[in-house]
Parts: sequence; structure tokens; C-alpha cells
Amino acid sequence: MIDRGVFVFDGTFAMPLAAAITRVQKAQNLAQAKQLDQALQEAQAAIALAPDSINMQMALGDILLEMGQPQQARECYEKALELATTIEPEFQIRSVPTIEQKLSSVGNAKP
Repeated sequence: MIDRGVFVFDGTFAMPLAAAITRVQKAQNLAQAKQLDQALQEAQAAIALAPDSINMQMALGDILLEMGQPQQARECYEKALELATTIEPEFQIRSVPTIEQKLSSVGNAKP
């Protein structure tokens, strides 16, 4: 109910981002518990659900970096930066500096 009225949505909508958020939260909890293999699996599942999510890319990058895979982490951070710079300006102000900082922390990692 909104403003004493009942509005009915007749249709469908996809829920991949909501499911991805749940998966990435689980991945972050596992990473914090140093269960990195399981964290990686959850983060990859989140990416499969929402590949164009800045937060999913950042979380996967963080886990890969923790696992000692800086080149793969860099790729995730670069994808996140690309996404952040193509979205609304509010996202750019909030996300870009953090992403750039993470990119500088991995330097020019080579495979």
C-alpha cells in the first residue's frame, strides 16, 4: 500500500543482483575466516549472477589478492573501474578513488 492505495505489479523481474549480494557477503565472511578457497567459489558465483556489479568485481579482486593472485585481482579492479566510470556521477565520486587505490596497491602485476 502506498498513500492509501494498493498498487499491483503484474509481471516478472529478475533477482540476480539480490542473489549475488548474498553470495558476495558469504564470500567476504569466508575470506575473513581465512577459508579462501570457499570464498573464491562464492565470489565467482556472485560474479556469474551479476558480472556488471562494481561491488562483486571488487570483492572477487580482494579475495584473489588475498590468495596471492595479483594479476587476476588487477583484472577485477580494472573491470570495476570501467564499470564505475560508465555509471552515474554519484557512483564515480564514491567508487573510483577506492578502486584506483586498490589498483595502485597491486601495481603492475604480471601473470
